[in-house]
Amino acid sequence: MKLFVKISLVFVLCIGWFAIGWAQDKADDEGADLAKKLANPVAALISVPLQYNYDENIGPNGDGSKSLLNVQPVIPLSLGNDWNLIVRTIVPLIVQEDIPVKGEDKSGMGDIVQSFFFSPKELVGGWVFAVGPVGLYPSATDEMLGGERWGAEAGGSMDFRVFDQSYLVVCRR
Repeated sequence: MKLFVKISLVFVLCIGWFAIGWAQDKADDEGADLAKKLANPVAALISVPLQYNYDENIGPNGDGSKSLLNVQPVIPLSLGNDWNLIVRTIVPLIVQEDIPVKGEDKSGMGDIVQSFFFSPKELVGGWVFAVGPVGLYPSATDEMLGGERWGAEAGGSMDFRVFDQSYLVVCRR
C-alpha cells in the first residue's frame, strides 16, 4: 500500500509540474500576442489609452498653465470575414489657469476628434494598413477650450512587419 501511495504522489507531482510549465508557456504566448496587438494601431482590440500633457509658463504674460487629459477609446468592429472598422475617438479634458489673462480659469471638455479607419484583418504583403475619414466636432464646453469649427479630413496608417518588428507610418491630410 505504501508503494502505491508513493507512486501516486510522484505521478501527481509530475502532472502538476507539467501543468505549471504548460500554463506558464501559455501565459507567455498570450502576453506576447497581447503585446503585438497593443503595438498595432489597427488591431482588433478594444483599448482606452490615456494621454496627459502639462504646459506651464504659457499665455500672453507667461503666467498660465494647462493640463490636458486625452481619453482615447479605440473600438474595432468586424465587417465580415476580411475587414475591420476601427473607431478611434479623442476626447480632451482640459484645465487651464490664467489664460488668456491672470485670474481667468477654464475647465471642461475640448473639441472631439473621431476617426473611422477601415483595415483588412490579415497582413497584405507584410503591411497592416488602415484608411478612412477623420472628423472634428465642435463639442467644447467653453469657447476658450475649443475652436468652434467643424472639420473633416482623410487619414490613415501603414505598419510594416519584418521579423516581428514593426515600423509605423501615419499619414493624415
